Amino acid sequence: MMFVLSLPWPPSANNLYPTSRTGIRFLSSDGKKYHAEVHARVLEQLRTYPRLEGRLAVTLVCNPPDKRRRDLSNVEKAVGDALTKANVWLDDSQIDDLRIVRDVTLTGGRVVVTITELPAERAE
Repeated sequence: MMFVLSLPWPPSANNLYPTSRTGIRFLSSDGKKYHAEVHARVLEQLRTYPRLEGRLAVTLVCNPPDKRRRDLSNVEKAVGDALTKANVWLDDSQIDDLRIVRDVTLTGGRVVVTITELPAERAE
């Protein structure tokens, strides 16, 4: 089975998990807003929360909002955590094949995520 989702551009991963004065990391208000938006987009586009349990292949096609230099691994972290929170999969550790592609800039930015369940015999 394969799913394709069009998601908003995430906030910087550097700002998603700040550390409190006591040394505890927490999800920022921007991170909470992003998780809520991803949750809504998943329900809107898939009409359900798939809660995939097997091994996965994931491709992220990233359309940055502008031409600034960006670390695409930070995009993956933000999107992966939000999809976990939105019950698309149990945990992003299920991903065996991950591809991240930088595409053209788009106003506001977006990330198109393609999720493919890998055959069970491959997972062994």
